[in-house]
Amino acid sequence: MKISKVLASMLLLLGVSAASQVIAQNSVPVQAATVSEPAVINLHGDRAILYAWHNDGMKYAPMLRSLWGGSWRVTAVRIDAQTGDIYFRVATDVWMKYYYYNTRPTLNKTLVQQMQNTAQQYSKSQGNIGGFVNNGDIDYKIAIVKTLAKTPIVAQPGSTKVIRTLPEGTRWRITQQSYRLLLSATDNSPIYYQVANHQWVDAKYVAQEIKAYRIPVLSLEQGLQAYRFDNAKLKMIPTRWLAPRQNWGIDYRYSPRINYTFKGSYYFQIGANEWVTGEGGQVGN
Repeated sequence: MKISKVLASMLLLLGVSAASQVIAQNSVPVQAATVSEPAVINLHGDRAILYAWHNDGMKYAPMLRSLWGGSWRVTAVRIDAQTGDIYFRVATDVWMKYYYYNTRPTLNKTLVQQMQNTAQQYSKSQGNIGGFVNNGDIDYKIAIVKTLAKTPIVAQPGSTKVIRTLPEGTRWRITQQSYRLLLSATDNSPIYYQVANHQWVDAKYVAQEIKAYRIPVLSLEQGLQAYRFDNAKLKMIPTRWLAPRQNWGIDYRYSPRINYTFKGSYYFQIGANEWVTGEGGQVGN
């Protein structure tokens, strides 16, 4: 009997704890040098939420309960087209979501390679280059972007071939975003936004509108460095120091990359080309 069937039976009959012991005993056998070891994730005491695959994507499956700790053999890796999230199959139609920012679980080399191969194949299936993956999981609060400089348009994420240029100060609705999947806590990636069919902009040229229904307010809990955006160098330049215990209305957010910590990634506009990081402040309505 395959190990996935054993696990599925144990989940139903004995519960996760007993099944964990079975899989821990069978998931990492000693292999001959010519045979690849199985793909394995070790949770190291962390909890993993279980999902089931449906035609419209992964769905939380509370009847399957959760996994706590243990080593789990992964028989497949899948990417959710709606969100870009990565899932590991650990039993028949039982999937575990992979959180790249959680550094406690460890993945063996076989599983890391499987993730990389899956990401590359998925990227190519979308017609992309450089491992970029598109998803339509756009936050309604940032569905509009404004160009902060003359902005080149490319036909696909990661391309360097410019097909046209958008003028500075124009607003565009975005329908998809694209970035390289974050497979570990040290990964980071540029972000691209789709503004029309086969037309993408690099996020380093634009700011996302975050007004939604009410203008958010940034409340400073401590003094904070202010910046101006240099549209020639595409970088933030320090200007003045803001005093603590002030409130500022914010219209736009600038975040050119996605990474594990997000530290230094978010800047909020509080005035005419005046920006602050979210550190040391609280955003609310």
